[in-house]
Amino acid sequence: VADIGGILQAQLLGLCLAATLCAQAAKAELWYMHTRANNIQCEMGGDPEIASMMCSLTRRAGPLAQPKPADCDALWGHSYFLSERGPVQMLCRGRWTSNWPGNFKFEIGPGKQDAAISCTATRNTLQCTNRDGHGFYLSRRDQRVF
Repeated sequence: VADIGGILQAQLLGLCLAATLCAQAAKAELWYMHTRANNIQCEMGGDPEIASMMCSLTRRAGPLAQPKPADCDALWGHSYFLSERGPVQMLCRGRWTSNWPGNFKFEIGPGKQDAAISCTATRNTLQCTNRDGHGFYLSRRDQRVF
């Protein structure tokens, strides 16, 4: 996935994926990561039984990836949840801080392909896919779920 500016694709550290997204983790830990431009922030882990991640865009524009549900009276189109199996869930969320702890930045290049969830990042974009082939592509101007 290349962004409009032709920035090289980014690789999520294999070690980080193995440590944070492994479904067999001995205990639940939360890890925070963000893109180099810091517009996309992700929280990973939390459940030792299943790999999962929730990513949010601080700023977004363009059409919504899915229509806003009638019962959502908060922000829509900013937050996405992905687990190792099943489709992406878009989240109806109120405001959150964009000052996350950010343990790691996503690295340049494609992610570890045998991980429960693999991600490819650039400075401004993030694409993540689970074992079932479901995932999302996030950038400030374009958000898609597949």
